[in-house]
Amino acid sequence: MQVLVALFKARGAIVTRDDLIASCWSGRIVGDNAIQRTISRIRDLAAANEPAGFRLETIPKVGYRLIEIATHPEHTPSLEIAQTGAAHGRTRLFLAIAAFVLALSIGGGVWLLQSPVETFGVTAIAAPGPENREMMGAIATELAQLSNTSGMPIPFYFDTRSKASRLILQGAQQRSGDALHAAVSLYDSRTSELMWSASAERPAGQSSELYRVLSRAVMEALTCVVPRGSDPPMDNAGMRAALNACGRILQEPDPQLVQVLRQAAQSNPGSAALLAYLSQVEAQLGQVEDGNEPTSAQLQYRAAAHEHLARAREIDPSNGEVYVAEYFLTPSNAWPEQFAALSRGLAVDQANAHLYMLRTQVLQKVGFMEEAVENARRGTMLNPSSPDIRATYISALAYNGYADTAHEELVQAIALWPLSPALQEAQFRFALRYGDARTLLKQIESGTSFINSSAEFQMGPTRGFLIARISPTPENIETAVQQSLSIYHRFGAPQFAVQTLGRFDRIDDAFRILNDPPAIASLKKSGTDILFRPGMRAIRLDPRFALVAKRLGLAQFWRRDGQWPDFCADSQLTYDCRIAMNR
Repeated sequence: MQVLVALFKARGAIVTRDDLIASCWSGRIVGDNAIQRTISRIRDLAAANEPAGFRLETIPKVGYRLIEIATHPEHTPSLEIAQTGAAHGRTRLFLAIAAFVLALSIGGGVWLLQSPVETFGVTAIAAPGPENREMMGAIATELAQLSNTSGMPIPFYFDTRSKASRLILQGAQQRSGDALHAAVSLYDSRTSELMWSASAERPAGQSSELYRVLSRAVMEALTCVVPRGSDPPMDNAGMRAALNACGRILQEPDPQLVQVLRQAAQSNPGSAALLAYLSQVEAQLGQVEDGNEPTSAQLQYRAAAHEHLARAREIDPSNGEVYVAEYFLTPSNAWPEQFAALSRGLAVDQANAHLYMLRTQVLQKVGFMEEAVENARRGTMLNPSSPDIRATYISALAYNGYADTAHEELVQAIALWPLSPALQEAQFRFALRYGDARTLLKQIESGTSFINSSAEFQMGPTRGFLIARISPTPENIETAVQQSLSIYHRFGAPQFAVQTLGRFDRIDDAFRILNDPPAIASLKKSGTDILFRPGMRAIRLDPRFALVAKRLGLAQFWRRDGQWPDFCADSQLTYDCRIAMNR
């Protein structure tokens, strides 16, 4: 196929044998027979797939030239996906080549160049039109990069494939006014049966973001169908169920998602990945808040999660998602058990970005902020296409005092994924604590809404906090403090109030909350990470913090492993951290 592409790129000019060797065989020494055999194969295939739209001309003792032959509309293969931009019947050469490649990839059987044998592969093919070719080329490149870093090696091909390509990925895009809509579909390469599809829409100027969104969707769907180890082969019905289930794993857990995953797991009883994802969702739906009695539904979800986790581990104990499921089955403040589950997972699946993201969150909860940054960075390297993981990295940087670096990463990430909810939330949180307070205040006062932040909260405590940041007068600080305390007293969540008090050096007020049993219970459940952020340094430097750490179970955790959090090395600490935690 490289030979055909090289001739096509020459646009009718003569391509010498030396040029073909350099571009198609990477300069390796090959004889004239190898070139002639390849040219003969192209001609044979063109004849078998007539009309191919081109012919090859031999220039004696020099090389070869590709000459266009006009085709008729009825000869252009139809795609089972909405086509745009290029009408059937255009005689431009790139369409003739695209049609020829499509006929080969759908029909299969004979291949232009010998390719290494793979266990699984995906071929990307564009609908007619240069804009579609650009899109699928970008998606194929992105998918290949993701495959190389994810530990899930999938051979991806663009307009050419190995004999082992199980799936064909087709795609097309259409512009409508100021919007750009695109769709991709996966087909079985042997039967052309539709297996999975997805679509997305972005403003016309954000085509790169659109392609990344679709690439990520494809990769997530493929997660459950790529063979691992001794996985049994999937039939089409099972693969279709698996693709559609794993294409939804980024959704919030709900009973409907459980049913989809259960059906997929029943169709593929030998898939550890499907069972692990199912267990994760069931475990999250079965989580019980501290002090509450579990409902019958929660008990059923947890029992099912344990059952599916055991089956997944039995099938493939080297699948990292098995240990993600184990993590979700531990209580929210059971840090030793959480670390143990994640460490077991990373011992057998070091390329699993999900494990690193979760480990980052646990490290932040117990004050190992530098290690959290490193784990988040590692997760970002393993899955560079995930805005959620990038948001975790940005937050880890900001919460460890690297505000400038976090801002640089945030600007780059927002440019790549401007509509990502995770990044939008990270952007809001960064602006609130460390960024441009005036701009954020203007947005709030103009009625802009933000993810996971109610209008009441924005116009009350958030607005008061920003005004106090901009102009820290005693009056403004007092207003911000009182508004944050009102939230604590109304809802029992101390996180915002404690951070506000820490930011404005109201240390005694902060410890009054931190000594309140309901506040301790709330922080144990989901909030210990706030204690180790930059704005809380004055609280950590106070000797009274040791008692708070004991009440939260942090001191016991540190003593158990003999490892101490980063703040214990703070040169301004007024007490011996290790001695105080051991009392």
